[in-house]
Amino acid sequence: MNEFDDTKRKAHRTKKSGAKFNKNQERRHGYDGESKEEARIRNPKAFGVKSSVKMMRYQQRTLDRVHKKVHSVAVDHTDEERPAPYVIAVQGPSQVGKTTLIKCLIKHYTRQTISNPKGPVTVIAGKKRRLTFIEVPNNLNAMIDSAKVADLVLLVIDAKFGFEMETFEYLNILQQHGFPKVIGVLTHLDLFQSRKALSNTKKELKRRFWGEIYKGAKLFYLSGMIHGKYLKNEINNLSRFISIQKFRPLIWRNTHPYVLVDRIEDITDPELIRQNKKNDRKIVVYGYVRGTPLKKTSIIHIPGCGDYNMKSVSTLEDPCPFPADRRQKQKLNQKERLLYAPMSDVGALFYDNDGVYFEDTGNKRSRPSDKIIDELKNMEETLDENIKNTQVSLLSGSSKNVILNNKTRRAAPDQKEKFDNEMESESSSDGSGEINIFSTNLKSNKDVDSSSSSMEEESEENGDRYKDDIDGSLRWKETMLQRAIDRFNKPVDLMKLVYGKKGDEELGVKLDNYEEMSEESSESSSSEEFFKLKTAKGRQDIINEVETSRFYLDEDDMIDFSSVEELGERLKKRFVDSDYFFDEKYELDAFNDSALYGDYEDLEASSNSQEEEEGSQEDNMNEEDYEENPEEQEKIKDSRYDILDNDYFTAQKEAVKKQKEINQATFKGMSLKQRAEIEGHISGQYVRIVIESLPCELIENHDPTLPFILGGINPQESELGLIQVRIKKHRWHRKILKSNDPLIISLGWRRFQTQPIYSVRDDNDRNRYLKYTPQHMHCMATFYGPITPSNTGFAAFQTILGEQQSFRVSATGVVLGLNKTFDIVKKLKLIGYPYKIKQKTAFVKGMFNTRLEVAKFIGAQIRTVSGIRGQVKKAERGIDGSFRATFEDKILMSDIVFLRTWYPVSPEEYYNPVTDKLLDKDWEGMKTVFQLRKKNNLKIPLNVDSEYTDIVRKEKIFRPLKVPAKLQDQLPFKSIPKQNRKRKRPHLEQRRAVVLERDERKRLQTLTALGAIKNERLNARKAKKKEAREKYLLRKSKEEAQKQERAKANRKRLYRLEGMLKEDLELNQGRPSKRRKME
Repeated sequence: MNEFDDTKRKAHRTKKSGAKFNKNQERRHGYDGESKEEARIRNPKAFGVKSSVKMMRYQQRTLDRVHKKVHSVAVDHTDEERPAPYVIAVQGPSQVGKTTLIKCLIKHYTRQTISNPKGPVTVIAGKKRRLTFIEVPNNLNAMIDSAKVADLVLLVIDAKFGFEMETFEYLNILQQHGFPKVIGVLTHLDLFQSRKALSNTKKELKRRFWGEIYKGAKLFYLSGMIHGKYLKNEINNLSRFISIQKFRPLIWRNTHPYVLVDRIEDITDPELIRQNKKNDRKIVVYGYVRGTPLKKTSIIHIPGCGDYNMKSVSTLEDPCPFPADRRQKQKLNQKERLLYAPMSDVGALFYDNDGVYFEDTGNKRSRPSDKIIDELKNMEETLDENIKNTQVSLLSGSSKNVILNNKTRRAAPDQKEKFDNEMESESSSDGSGEINIFSTNLKSNKDVDSSSSSMEEESEENGDRYKDDIDGSLRWKETMLQRAIDRFNKPVDLMKLVYGKKGDEELGVKLDNYEEMSEESSESSSSEEFFKLKTAKGRQDIINEVETSRFYLDEDDMIDFSSVEELGERLKKRFVDSDYFFDEKYELDAFNDSALYGDYEDLEASSNSQEEEEGSQEDNMNEEDYEENPEEQEKIKDSRYDILDNDYFTAQKEAVKKQKEINQATFKGMSLKQRAEIEGHISGQYVRIVIESLPCELIENHDPTLPFILGGINPQESELGLIQVRIKKHRWHRKILKSNDPLIISLGWRRFQTQPIYSVRDDNDRNRYLKYTPQHMHCMATFYGPITPSNTGFAAFQTILGEQQSFRVSATGVVLGLNKTFDIVKKLKLIGYPYKIKQKTAFVKGMFNTRLEVAKFIGAQIRTVSGIRGQVKKAERGIDGSFRATFEDKILMSDIVFLRTWYPVSPEEYYNPVTDKLLDKDWEGMKTVFQLRKKNNLKIPLNVDSEYTDIVRKEKIFRPLKVPAKLQDQLPFKSIPKQNRKRKRPHLEQRRAVVLERDERKRLQTLTALGAIKNERLNARKAKKKEAREKYLLRKSKEEAQKQERAKANRKRLYRLEGMLKEDLELNQGRPSKRRKME
């Protein structure tokens, strides 16, 4: 069948009726339509267990599957209502389609097109989900930082080229920093010419992808592009799968706060920068809090820069909020599809705690809101200065205005004429604006004329209403009594009375304009309608806003002195006795100001308060029953111990859930500011962080394409100490690691260089020093670095430069423990030579230098090369460092005596943080000895004693064995040594001649002839083999020469193509693509 034949085949049609259909129905639904339960009752043996072993295996398999799904309970610190945006990192080698994928996803979510995405890009993905996309550049530092904050990783793979080295490096980094969710995306599938090759490539890539992550990992295919974008249907499928992902909190992020910075500003004084360009900078960073709550006193670490303290942390309005109406609906409307990407120059409005910044793109605008923006741009003074220099018009028809200079002053009627004259002179010289308190319109200096004309028209329309108030010159006397009462009830400033004249800045406009407030109280705003007073009318709103040292009077507080008895009772209450706080005869509570000044009542929460009161009554009743009924106490105690019998993980989940509810109830009544002071800024809040004393290079060399992270550090993690880890050299790293060679380690938020020493734990719990790491086995490593909790994973690199073509992840491991010192010992052999031997006692020299050293090793076990064991006894006086030793047998003068000892080794206190964000080039750090020799073209120094040479030993000639004569007399004749003297002439047997018989001579001649023939054949066969061998070697040498010539030609052709490609890229001002395929 032709594989390109797309003709549709006839689909299979199942039976709807007939004998076969009825047979299948009986098989599915039972005999004569009976149910499964009825069939079990009718024929129980059919549903019984046939094999107990098979049933046991089935149950065990079921339990194993359930147990695999169980994981340790982790506390999720994210806000359920407003969680922080999930971070999605898009990673892949260069020129595989990362930027295009981000553009298509942003277009899908927001219906907006972004030309050049830089930095974090936040979008609204649903009613309860926000996503932040970051592109991971082909930089090892950026790959490490993004792996620490990413919740989901999209691995973009070029299907035509295959897996590249950067993909596997990033996967190994992810595994050591928590391993978030990973989704693979295959691109460039449209470059395949045949379907068979495409299908085989998909299968092979999926098999390799599953082998690296897990079997069943999701892999998406982007088949092609139309107009520079991926197909809409494929992007829709990918976005759907992203939207249903459930993210489990990782251990490190769940115990530390962190902020992925999406905007950074330099607020250093320009004058300081002008005086010294290298002056330390003061910056402001913005971003969403993630992880645990961020406290003001926390120490933060900027990867690539260092540790710093925060000067201030404040919560800002969310720039990318959730939809206001989050009810059940199918999809978001266009207004709710928000996009926030400040580093990508998308969105011209930025909020801050001290202002709002607008970026003008220079395009033409015709909307009313655009005209307001143009007016704001053309203002010569700030809004604060305009409000400070504005004027107040008491009545819409008044001719003079009152200057509003931080406080609103009201002119008295008897001084109105004088006050108007003064205001005319001031207003003629000062061209300030005016405020109409009835129309509440703010006018700038440029709009004074237009505002005055509009007010004149308004005064003509409303002239009848206020005609009597303006024309009546003596009408003010009628309200003299009311004004006297108001003046008497006016608040008294005790601080002013005690300490003299003092400004009223604390109360501002509210206290000085109390009469206006009382008149406008009837026209209350919508925000004041939520509350009402329970007791007598007072000025509680002012009391709650300012200090209570000021005393306020009300008409109901006036004392009636007509009754003497009532006056006496009131005077009695002014004196305090011991029962004041507990006697019910006193109406006032000394600890409750609400009895004196009143309290607020929440109208909306009236129903809720009743329910809470009923609930509190029920709780009190339950507590009383618990105290009175001992049976209830036993039941509650038993229920506590029942948790142990139930599922452990379920109990842990319930405990975590209960603690979360308690925390929510505790912080329920607090404002965000109070909660931030106690708990910190919780996850999901958009914060503004001010940091001082930062190096100027951080701003000068800032790259928006690299992730900028603020990682919170716990108090105990800011110190340095020795860390012991379990480490294993990566199987793809070419060379083994050497002790005391510098190694770059990514641990926690930090990236630093240190010098580890490797060791292995023996059976006797001794940490034995290793010069090199084992080839395929774990070992211990100890290095000097920041204190980090146990079970924290890390990745190690010998270099982070992009020039290395091989696999850059050198080793991986996990933290085991922390301590000030670790006992690591190194094997040391001390060698000595005997200079005097007396039976089993020998005197040894050359092993020690002084008698004191010998005294430390008295009783130590020693041995010779031949295996004779001994012991150090005592130091001798003759030669320095000599000692007397005893052995289990007599040793020789040629024996070498050695002592095995263990020498303590401590790691170097070397800690060098990686500061790549302060440089405009790659960070290098300390180099290894091999790198220095290679750079400077130095040879390895040769040690003659370390060379392997042939050892020539003299043959030892032993003296003949001498047996004493007395012993020989006792030995049997067979054991007596026979000493034959050397004869001058041969004996008779040697001199006897051998004469062969005739038959023997013939046989000997025949054997000699046969031997000659055999030797001749063997010689001919050897010559033939030698000739064939020479021909074979000649042919192989010719083939090898031809092979080298072809390889040389291929190398020349490749070098020529690489040079042409490099010239083309330089002309096009592009970066050459670095493809490093795994060997």
